[in-house]
Amino acid sequence: MDTVASRDRLFSEGKSVHYCGVRSRDRIADSMSTYLIIGPEDTDPQGRYVADVVRAALSGGIRFLQLRAKHAEAFDILKYTRKISSLLPQGEPGVDRPYFVLNDRVDVAWAARCDGLPVDGVHIGQKDVPAYAARKLLGENAIVGLTVSNLEEVKKANPAIVDYVSIGSYRANPSKPGRVCVGDGDSFRKIVSESLLPSCVVGGVTASDAADVYDAGADGLCVISAICEAVDPEAATAELAKAWSDASGTGFKPPHVFPKEIPEEIPGNVAASDVPLFVSELRYDSNLLCDETSDPVVELSALRESSRA
Repeated sequence: MDTVASRDRLFSEGKSVHYCGVRSRDRIADSMSTYLIIGPEDTDPQGRYVADVVRAALSGGIRFLQLRAKHAEAFDILKYTRKISSLLPQGEPGVDRPYFVLNDRVDVAWAARCDGLPVDGVHIGQKDVPAYAARKLLGENAIVGLTVSNLEEVKKANPAIVDYVSIGSYRANPSKPGRVCVGDGDSFRKIVSESLLPSCVVGGVTASDAADVYDAGADGLCVISAICEAVDPEAATAELAKAWSDASGTGFKPPHVFPKEIPEEIPGNVAASDVPLFVSELRYDSNLLCDETSDPVVELSALRESSRA
C-alpha cells in the first residue's frame, strides 16, 4: 500500500545512520508487533502479581515488555525489574528474548544494567527526562523509546538518539485520561508517515486494530488492559500476536523459550542486601544529566562506590 511503501522508504533512510545489535531498527520493529506495558497499577486491581501476568504474556508470545510503575520508589521498581528479569530467556533482545525497557526511570535502568540485569533501555514521555540525557547516561548500547502524539513531536524525534516511537493515545482510555486521540481520521496515518523510526500505537488498543494499524504503516500494537485485564492473559497475548501476524502476513512467531524454574512471586522478597543501597536514594540530577561536558557514567559510578564504602 502507498502508506506502507512511503513509511518503508523513510524507515530505510533513517536506518542508514544506525545500527546493529540491540539498536537494530529491523530487530526493534519486528519486536514491536506485540508490546506490553505492565506494572502494579495494572495488575493489582485484578488481584494478580506483575510476574504472573508477564509469565503468561511470555507464554503467549509477547515480544516487547515495558515496566511502568509510576507511583513506586526506585528501590521497589528495581525489585520488579529483578523479578521480570528472572523470567526472561538469556540472550539477545529481539532474537532470543523480548526487549525489556523501563518507563521513565533512567536512574533505575542504569542501576539495573550496572547489576547485569537484561534491561535494554528506557521509554520516556514528552515531559520526562530529555531523550539526549537518557542516551548520554545509558550509552550507545541501549535503546531509548519516546511517546509522541502529533506531527511536531514525531518530527523532533532525533534518530541519532531515539530508537522508536509509540504513538498515542489511539483512542480514549483510563490509562491516559484527557489525551487527544490520534486514531480519529487521518491523524495516525500522517504521524506514522512522518516517522523515521519504528513505531507502535498505544492507548485503548486491541487485537481488532491490527489491520488498520498495519495498513497505516506502523510496526505493532502496544497494549495494557487488553492483556492485564483479560480473563486469560496468555490467550489474550496469543490473540494479539495472531492478529498482527494475519494483518502483516509475516506468519506466526512461536513464543521465546523462557526458564522452566521460575522463582515464586512474593512482592518484597528480594533482600535489601541484594539491592544497591544507592538506588533508593538516587534521583535525577539536572546538572549532571543536562551538562553536555560531564560524564554521567563516571560520576554515577563514583556515587555507587561511595555508597558501598
